[in-house]
Amino acid sequence: MDPREYLDYLRILHGAYDSLMMTLFRYQGRLGLKIRRMRKAGGVPDFSVIRRHGKVGPFFALLARSRL
Repeated sequence: MDPREYLDYLRILHGAYDSLMMTLFRYQGRLGLKIRRMRKAGGVPDFSVIRRHGKVGPFFALLARSRL
């Protein structure tokens, strides 16, 4: 296999990884906005959303820091 072919595959892989990171970033943002709206409305906090936001956030941050 020619080394240039590896670069083609790596470009596709890099684009897929960046798309995944963007999707996960938007997911975390949506959870954070949901928590903020609940807090501003003065309602009862939904601890399942808070737990999910706090549990997966650091994992996603580590994924974003480790570039392929």
